[in-house]
Amino acid sequence: GKNGICIIFFSGNGLYSPAEKESFEQTIFQKDRYEWWRIGHSEEVVNWADKIIYVRDIYIQYYVNGISQRIDNIEKLCKYMQELTEGYRVVTCGNSAGGYIAAIVGTYLNAERVFSFGGQVTLQYLLQLKEEPDFEDSYYFVKLYEQDTLRSKYYDIVPLIQNSSVPIIYFYSALCEGDIEQVNYLKSFENVDNVMIFAMKSEYHGFLMLNSCYRKVLTFSEEQLTALWNKYNGRFISLRKWCLDILDRKEAISEIKRDIVRCHKSLQIIFRQ
Repeated sequence: GKNGICIIFFSGNGLYSPAEKESFEQTIFQKDRYEWWRIGHSEEVVNWADKIIYVRDIYIQYYVNGISQRIDNIEKLCKYMQELTEGYRVVTCGNSAGGYIAAIVGTYLNAERVFSFGGQVTLQYLLQLKEEPDFEDSYYFVKLYEQDTLRSKYYDIVPLIQNSSVPIIYFYSALCEGDIEQVNYLKSFENVDNVMIFAMKSEYHGFLMLNSCYRKVLTFSEEQLTALWNKYNGRFISLRKWCLDILDRKEAISEIKRDIVRCHKSLQIIFRQ
C-alpha cells in the first residue's frame, strides 16, 4: 500500500485446540500458525496496508501473559506495538480474544480504527466459572492473576472504551448467548458512542461473515463503514444479505453458494447421527 497504514492482526484463543502438548507443538512449532494469515495476504489488504503485523498468545489466555518471556504482560505488548508502528496510521483487528486485545492495543495506540469480531469487553465472568480439568476451559492464568493489579485492570475494558475516541467496529453473533451477554454489558454503560455495533444473524461465536467479506470490510473507508452502520444499526443482519452488500454480485453469489454447500454438509452429518 501507499497510505501509511499498519494493520495488526491478533490471534484469538482458537489458535490451537485442544490445549495439549501435541496440538501445541504441531500448530506453533511445525505450522507456525497465526490467525488472519490468509486475509492479511489477500490482494485487497496487501495493496491497502504498508505494514502488516501478526500477533499471537501461545497460552491462549487472553494475553494476560503477553506474547513472550520478555513481553510478558499487556502493557509491555502495547509499548512494543507502539515501537513497531511508529510513523504509521494504525488499524487493529481480532476475533474473540483477539478482538479483546485489539481494542486494548488500538485504544493505547490511538488507532484509526479497531475491528473487533466477537471480542470480549469483560473477563469477569471467567472468574466465576467452576474449575475445569482442561487447561483451555479453566482459564488458569486469568484466575491466577485476579489479584495482580497490573494484569487484572484489563479484565474489564469498558472504562478504556469510554475514555477513548477510537472508533471500534464491533461485530457480534446476535443468536449466541455469550456474545449477547457481552454486548448487553457494553450497552449498559454511557459514553460508548465510539462503538459501531453490528448484530450478525449467527448463533456461533466467531462466525460473523462469509470468508470473502472480511478482506473487503477491513479495507473500507470510514464513510463506507458509517453508511453500513447507519443502514443496519439496530437490525439483525443476514450473513448472506451482508455478503450481497459487501461484494460484487458475481463474487457474492459464489460465496453464498459455498455457504449453502457447507450448511448442506452440516445437515447431512447431523441426520446421519
